[in-house]
Amino acid sequence: MQLDEAIRYACIGESILFLGSGFSIGAKNQNLEAFPTGSALCERLISYGAIDTSEDEESDCKDLGYISERYLETHTPQDLIRFLYRQFRCNEFSETQETIIKLPWKRIYTTNYDNIVEEISKRNSIARESVAANQELKDVINRERLIVHINGYIEKLGEADLETHFKLTNSSYLKRTIPDSDLAIVLQNDLLNAKSIIIIGYSLEYDLELQQIFAEDQYMKEKCVFITKDSSKRTRMRMGRFGIVHDFGSDGLADIISVEQECAITATSDIIPSNHIYRCLFPVSLKDSVDLPSITDDDVIDLFIDGKIQMALLQRSDYKNYIIKRTNADDIISYLQGDTEAVILHSDIGNGKSVLVRYLENVLARTNNVFYLDNLGPFILDDLDYLSSLQGIKYIFIENYNRILYSEYAKIIALYRRSDFKFIFTVRSYINDNLYNSFIKIFNFDHTKVAMLDMNIMDKDECKGISELIDRYSLWGKKTSLSAYQKRRYIEKECYGELKNVMLAILNSADISKRIQQIVEILFKDKTIKEIVLLTFIIEILNIDFTLRDICFLLNKQMHSASIMRNPELNSFFDIQNNSIKLKSSIVAFHVLQKGDYNQDISDVLIKILGVLDRHRHVGRYRNALRLLVAYSNLRMILSQKDSQINERIIKIFEAAKMLEHNKKNHFFWLQYAIARMENHDYSVAEIYLNNAKEYNSEKYLTDSWQIDVQMARLLLERTLYEGDELNAFINFEKAHRILCSNKTPERHYPLRQVSLYKRYYKRFYNIFSATDKVAFQFFCIEIQKQVQVYLNAQNCSEKGNRKKNREIRAINDDLAKMLENMK
Repeated sequence: MQLDEAIRYACIGESILFLGSGFSIGAKNQNLEAFPTGSALCERLISYGAIDTSEDEESDCKDLGYISERYLETHTPQDLIRFLYRQFRCNEFSETQETIIKLPWKRIYTTNYDNIVEEISKRNSIARESVAANQELKDVINRERLIVHINGYIEKLGEADLETHFKLTNSSYLKRTIPDSDLAIVLQNDLLNAKSIIIIGYSLEYDLELQQIFAEDQYMKEKCVFITKDSSKRTRMRMGRFGIVHDFGSDGLADIISVEQECAITATSDIIPSNHIYRCLFPVSLKDSVDLPSITDDDVIDLFIDGKIQMALLQRSDYKNYIIKRTNADDIISYLQGDTEAVILHSDIGNGKSVLVRYLENVLARTNNVFYLDNLGPFILDDLDYLSSLQGIKYIFIENYNRILYSEYAKIIALYRRSDFKFIFTVRSYINDNLYNSFIKIFNFDHTKVAMLDMNIMDKDECKGISELIDRYSLWGKKTSLSAYQKRRYIEKECYGELKNVMLAILNSADISKRIQQIVEILFKDKTIKEIVLLTFIIEILNIDFTLRDICFLLNKQMHSASIMRNPELNSFFDIQNNSIKLKSSIVAFHVLQKGDYNQDISDVLIKILGVLDRHRHVGRYRNALRLLVAYSNLRMILSQKDSQINERIIKIFEAAKMLEHNKKNHFFWLQYAIARMENHDYSVAEIYLNNAKEYNSEKYLTDSWQIDVQMARLLLERTLYEGDELNAFINFEKAHRILCSNKTPERHYPLRQVSLYKRYYKRFYNIFSATDKVAFQFFCIEIQKQVQVYLNAQNCSEKGNRKKNREIRAINDDLAKMLENMK
């Protein structure tokens, strides 16, 4: 980025200013002296404190931490604070400093203790607040025009601060105030969202903490501008890794600002042309038909193995040689062209959502304005405003709606729920089960105008299509010799009609599995890379929206981000660019974790990051991750089922997680921990934890109370069966049955799923019941069967499109019918 462009962004309030000690040159303190830098401050401390340095090395006399400690040997902390007040309170500032600070900076960060920025702002009637590095995220986030003092602020200096976040003494420097603080997250977010970043008088050379945040990637480098003065070659080279360097100092910058301010009226039009620059929503563009490439064997293998989808190949008339067309694709388009406001496409990992989305984008983009959400940030409002000015229907694809549901931007998107906007959302099925009601509420959709389609199970035509596609490209491996009928039946029965299982079968073929294992073995020789890869696999499988910076931050590997991006083996699995690390295939991740022996490593990684997530739970995506990482079904998904100790490992993860502040009174955590204990047949402990969940279930989450009730019913039935408790068998059954019958969520399949235990109960206890109890048991079965049938016959059930659930409930209904027939 050119400096004039960076300044123009600053003129319209879209730039971040970062100040180091070099910016203070030219100002005077209350003693009418120049503001001291590190070595000058040491000299003044020695002089004012009458410190005897006769036995000290010259280098020690320039060590601020050491000299501060020496000062405190003969003076009180209050003496030191009074001294610092005189040194760092501003009395005079230069015209250069005033010119720079008067710009409407989006946020100002400074490593300086002084109040120069505050004093200039006050004298120019610019409203700005000041915060120190130890303030919580909630005090900083979503507040612009702030001045953030990274190393401490003179006006907010107390005795306790000398030992913590005010970076002066040795003990304060030992406190890692940036990577472990909310400030790191705010600063990272600002650096990502700012249109330009101007750094004055700061080289990053000796500050490793900040180097971890100013990542060495091209995206950051393109918008960072360093202003320095008479710097060495080494310093310029160091700064050059992070941005463009100008060596003319603050005076040179002020001169250019003066010129650019004369153009301030036209600045916006100069840097934002009439053709809108998309920041979050991007248009789907199609290639000219003459430029379409042919479909090759490698293209299909890349799709099947690496999940790489080529949009251009979907435009071809013979696209069915590349993908199978899902049967309900035409229905989805019909819904969108009718009065449907939104479509939700849900499936489990690897069952074809992404391919279907690309296909739909391709079809709709031929005659309509089609957009997809990429980077979510404050510019979403700009993009939506621009889309509102376009004629016709706008189709917006938002994948993994859970990543934005609880962000402030979801409410912005909800404002654009209007007749000329149509939304297509994707989500994992299990997440949709839990978040659908919140989805409707937050986006303010009329649920009767939301079409929901389950993409998990392929119908017969789709099974036939995928079988023929695998045949065409000879990917059957050991099953090549099967007949066409046997292959189709294999997909329908042994793969349960799920694309995920078909892909896993292909991955399990000897050659492909061996190739993957060779790459994994190379990667996992390096412990740092191993942890990063495992965490990336975990977040991909669980659909957690983390960036590369998030991953490095959680693992405390920030210094490794540059080498990670250059690792050739990593690039075999991931697309790594501009702070993004995206798996080429989530199925490959699932395959590796299930085939390998990594459960201990996964447990270690989870326990390691849970504490970091807890400390930064103010951040929406981190708080959401805390929930997803303690969901019992999720832990079962990422841990290999080959491990005989899997339940014990899960319990250890929960034992670590229960110490987190976020979980101590979190009803969802205790519910999940209870489920884990039930799976381990620890029914007494599970009962305690279910009662914890019930106690902590606040009014905010009363809609979740049905889950706790259902698990209590499950516990009563399973515990009685496991312990063979004939004495209390009927009493416990009646209690459980009453809970299930009083279920307040008739549209949910999960409460009815527990009815599958009725069959086991019937076989184990029915013959020992008294005649009266047998009659009552029969009545209870009739009563619950009616509820099962209501679910199956419901037309507007939110889960109606889920074939797997409907099939499961139908099987339960059949079992009830057989039991009732036998009880006649």
